[in-house]
Amino acid sequence: MVTNMKLKKTNEDRRQSLIEPEELIEIIVDDVVYYCKPVPSFDGYFATTCGSIISTMQKLPRVLKFSRKDKKSEYLRVHLSGTSKQVHRVIASAFLAASVSNCRNEEPRIEVNHIDGDPRNNKVANLEIVSPAENRAWANVLKAAEAERHLAKASVGCTTL
Repeated sequence: MVTNMKLKKTNEDRRQSLIEPEELIEIIVDDVVYYCKPVPSFDGYFATTCGSIISTMQKLPRVLKFSRKDKKSEYLRVHLSGTSKQVHRVIASAFLAASVSNCRNEEPRIEVNHIDGDPRNNKVANLEIVSPAENRAWANVLKAAEAERHLAKASVGCTTL
């Protein structure tokens, strides 16, 4: 059973997720339009709203390929100027950086949470800046929901007397 846990949304939380269209840059790669923001500290790289990273370091812009550090890690990585970075952190630094300094309950909000629990879904709408405690609490909610889904699936077709 999933506990009835509510994470209180503050005005800062709501501002964190708003993106003004006039702040976005349009970049076309292979006839696809991407809406982007520059990646801080990495000139020539742009984070997209759909979770891609674009390099404009060559004649034509290109969407970079992602990798994983090892087979165990589900977090995607990208190489920017010779350094390997986690994609979700790059996307968050471009779109959500304003709320990183916000603190809640004396704990700094320094982690990037995947709202749907999928570390490969790096769309900006799926990311939020949270404190370590908020990140753990959300992980527990997702685990409980997954366990309940498995129970419901296993009980299909069973009858009780």
